[in-house]
Amino acid sequence: MSGPVPMCCPVFPEDFLPQARAAVRCKTAAHQSVQRYHLALLLHEEPHVAHDEAGQRVGLSGCQVRRWCKPWAAGDFSVVDKSGRGRKAFFSPLEQALVKAVGGELVTETRQPLSRQSLADVTVRAQQALGKPLSRSTV
Repeated sequence: MSGPVPMCCPVFPEDFLPQARAAVRCKTAAHQSVQRYHLALLLHEEPHVAHDEAGQRVGLSGCQVRRWCKPWAAGDFSVVDKSGRGRKAFFSPLEQALVKAVGGELVTETRQPLSRQSLADVTVRAQQALGKPLSRSTV
C-alpha cells in the first residue's frame, strides 16, 4: 500500500451501491460519473486504500480522490460537479445568440447556405454587432 492511510473513509448507504453498479455497467453514462462510481465502489470494498493507489486504479489523481472522499464522508453522495466549477463563459448566452443571428441574417441576405459564407465576413459582422473583438475560431 502506497502512502498514508486516508483519514476520511466514507460509508456508503445501501441504496447508493446498486445505483453505482448500474451506472458502471451503463454504456451511455458520462465518463466522469463512471470514474466516480468506480471510485465509490472501490472505497466501499477497500475503505483503507490510499488515495493515490485508488486514483491509479480508477484513472483519477490522488487530489481528485481526496476531493470526492470529503463530501462522501460528510454524507453527500453526489457524483455531479458543483456549479461554479470550471472555466467561466466569456460570452453570455445573449451574445452567443446574437452571433448566431448574425449568421442567420447573412444567409437570408445572400440566399446562400451558411457553409457557403465567408468566415471572415461573419466574423466582421459579429464583431460589429457585439462591439468587442471576436476571433474566427470563436465564430
